[in-house]
Formats: sequence, structure tokens, C-alpha cells
Amino acid sequence: MPYHQPFRRAGRGRGHLETKTTGSEMMKLDCDTATTGSDAKGPECGTTSLEAQPIVGIRSTAPMSELGNVMGELFGEVHGYVQGNGGEIAGMPLTIYHSPPGETIEFECAIPVASPMAGAGRVQAGELPAGTAATVTHLGPYDGLGATWSVLTAWMESEDLEGAGAPWEVYQTDPGAEPDPSRWRTDIFFPVR
Repeated sequence: MPYHQPFRRAGRGRGHLETKTTGSEMMKLDCDTATTGSDAKGPECGTTSLEAQPIVGIRSTAPMSELGNVMGELFGEVHGYVQGNGGEIAGMPLTIYHSPPGETIEFECAIPVASPMAGAGRVQAGELPAGTAATVTHLGPYDGLGATWSVLTAWMESEDLEGAGAPWEVYQTDPGAEPDPSRWRTDIFFPVR
């Protein structure tokens, strides 16, 4: 699930569009030529202007081989905390990646809330930052996310966009409600400057 690789600054490629948005609404561009040099259809990349979003979440470190199981437990705990403390869920669950993938990864499983709420114990309050983010939507099983991350980071490089904070994934489809993995939607956001 986590982002595939860091990127470096490079020469500016095609121009990019920008739009102000909240949640997962976004303006996208076709980014195939940034990665393949062809006109084949693939994920579309773009930038979006995000407003700050309060969240509550649990930060953890786990072996990559156990990430999915650990995330499931953490999301359950965060959801229970929000529900049990009078919070109002304001969006789909998300994971913020605080380190690049290796044998282990540092990440935070979080849920957006309608207004800031206090954390307790290992559930902490936080905020997704306002500002510009590069974005792409992945459709399909989670095991294909690495390729979508590669497309996004290559597009960022071609657009001379530099990472400006921890990236995150928003899981727009609940696998419990949609058993067909080909229909799962994950939106990826990478703050840039």
C-alpha cells in the first residue's frame, strides 16, 4: 500500500492544472507520457489545493509483510474511539506514511473528523495540512498500489514538483461492502511545493 519510492527534482515537463478542493474531489491530468512516453491509458495525475482537515489516528511501525493486518486493527480502534467519544466521522479512513517502505514502515491510520477532537492514549489528534498536493486515483486491489505510486512520483518529477510532507492514501471503498477488488478506489495525495 505505501508509496513506492522517493523522487528527486527534475526539469519541468508538461504544465499542471490546479484547483481548490476539499475531501477527495480533484482535477486530474493524464500522466502516462510522464512515465511511459506513450499514449496508453493509465492513472491520471494532477494537483489539487486542499483545505486543512482534522483527523484522529494511531501512529505505528510494522513489518511490511504484516502491514495490512496491523492497519485493519488500528482502523477498528480509531473508529471505536471516534464513535465512543462523540466525534463525527467526516470522510473515509486514510493512512499517512511517515517513512519510505523498507523491511518496516512508519505510518498512521487515521479517520477525518468534522471538528477537532482530543486524543487519548495512543489515539492522537492531528490534521491533514492545507496546501497543494499531487494526486492520483488507484482503481483495483491494494497490491497494485506500488505501481500507481510509481506513476505519481514519476509525474511529480516530470513536473518539477518536490515533496513537502508525508503522503497519504484515502480508502474510498470499504472492502467489507464491496467484495470485488477491481472496484476498490484509493486516492493518493502527496503534498508538494
